[in-house]
Amino acid sequence: MVLVGLMGSGKSTVGRLLADLWQVPFLDLDEAIEEKSGMSIDELFDQEGEAGFREREAEATRALSPEEPVVVAVGGGWMARPELRDSWTGVIRVWLRVSPREAANRLAASETPRPLLTNHSSEEVLKDLLAQRLPSYHLSEYTVDTSGRTAAEVAKRIAVLFEQMEVRASEGTNDPEFSMES
Repeated sequence: MVLVGLMGSGKSTVGRLLADLWQVPFLDLDEAIEEKSGMSIDELFDQEGEAGFREREAEATRALSPEEPVVVAVGGGWMARPELRDSWTGVIRVWLRVSPREAANRLAASETPRPLLTNHSSEEVLKDLLAQRLPSYHLSEYTVDTSGRTAAEVAKRIAVLFEQMEVRASEGTNDPEFSMES
């Protein structure tokens, strides 16, 4: 499973919780990039710019082949790049939808620097990013609204919905109209 969405949607936090619930590995693509480069994402943006970061993101994506059960959290712009979002076959992408206002509030409380938000109004930048990325996020197989929910609530909601899908499939009632939109 790949968790996608705006920064501040909770991908990393929810991903860790979900991986623990399912007892599968968790991979944060940004953390993998930091580990391989020896720099934080903020430092990468400072030294190599967004283009350098995006190339490292592509390399990290190509290096991973999530064939075994795993939960992966990717950067906010990952889904908007067809060469990345289409590189892993058979994965389920879940869009963690959040309003730009709530994402900005969450990020303001975070200690993690966000290079795309430096010296800008976070909510306005997030509105612009969401507008640009929305068509790509809609390509996700499922959507879960994270607004007003804790990370634990979101993880539990995803787990319960996936259990419901498995039950429906085992009963032979796998309705193609079944949606995780919630």
